[in-house]
Amino acid sequence: MIDLTTAQAWAALIVAVGGGALVPTLAKGLTAWLSGAAARERGRNAGLVRQRDDAYARLRTTETERDDAYRKARRYAENASELRGWLLELGITREQIDARAPWPRD
Repeated sequence: MIDLTTAQAWAALIVAVGGGALVPTLAKGLTAWLSGAAARERGRNAGLVRQRDDAYARLRTTETERDDAYRKARRYAENASELRGWLLELGITREQIDARAPWPRD
């Protein structure tokens, strides 16, 4: 049986259960907290979160503008196609239409 009254026995027990990795981490965290580095890091992280949220907001705005522009262009294309169809129904030839307003040849 181990005598747990000595510091050496406690150190062996802490290392055996994995506490050896925990102690330096706790010491580092305590040092950062005492020096104020933890507060600076929280402030920096909050700034990054704000930047991310602003970027997402700009992305949503840009996507909405893009979608609106696409719908508007589609309406113009449909209107032009409908007007061209009416002109053809009225007996105006394609050559006459193209002479005044050339149709895109993509």
